Amino acid sequence: MSTAAARVARSSVYATFQPGRTRVNVTLVADILHVLGVDDDQVARYQQDILRIQLPAPVNPTPEIMPDPSLPTPGLQAAPESCILPGHAGVHTWGPAVTIIIIASCIGLDQIGGDIVTQLKLYGFLDMIGTAVAAFLFGPWYGAAVGLGYNLLSAITSTPASAIFGLVNALGGLLWGFGARSWGMTRSWWRLLLLNLLVGFSCTVLAAPINVLVYGGYAPGHALANVVSQLSAAGASIWMAVFSSNLVSSLVDKTISGFAGFAIVILLLRLQDRNQFEQRKVSL
Repeated sequence: MSTAAARVARSSVYATFQPGRTRVNVTLVADILHVLGVDDDQVARYQQDILRIQLPAPVNPTPEIMPDPSLPTPGLQAAPESCILPGHAGVHTWGPAVTIIIIASCIGLDQIGGDIVTQLKLYGFLDMIGTAVAAFLFGPWYGAAVGLGYNLLSAITSTPASAIFGLVNALGGLLWGFGARSWGMTRSWWRLLLLNLLVGFSCTVLAAPINVLVYGGYAPGHALANVVSQLSAAGASIWMAVFSSNLVSSLVDKTISGFAGFAIVILLLRLQDRNQFEQRKVSL
């Protein structure tokens, strides 16, 4: 390159120190400072100052948008308020055929429990486990339907007078169903215990008058009939004997039935979750 071509124009040197200049040639400034006799350290500091001044202004970062905790997380379905399992976000849908099979199985489970008590002469009932399963799994009216269905089946196949006790089983199904789906009574073990005790007490309030008015105490052959006889012989009125014996038995019975029914429901829900997961894997 010729000397003339390498020479910097006078206008460029002059404009370097023009007030308000925004674009400064750092190399040219260094050369000018060297010519003026400025030492290398000061020149380096001048260059750093010029570069710092010429850095673009920081751009305001986009404000972080915090997710609304009231909205469901993308990709997940929010847990409904009626979800009976704590922390379980699955919404379970059962086809008509599966629903009918489960309902029929619940009625059969009530029948099996009642037969066990009759054969072993236990101080209990065990004829509402299936009712609890239907109430927890499908809702209160399904539970009531199972309770009524079991007692109607028993009335047809064995004891006609047992049909009226369908009201007791239906009441238990309603309380279990509403307790699980509307009152949040299945979200901890102690709440479920309270719900079972409520069902036991309520069933006694309804069953005791039926036992007194229909059987004069208890149906012959039931283990609690002997308890009522002993209490009556000890001086208790028939109403007090029936109510007290039924209450103790019902509280224990409904606690067992409620927890057993809830355990079956958890098993069914886990099996359905696993089945749906396997189906999604196959479809991928």
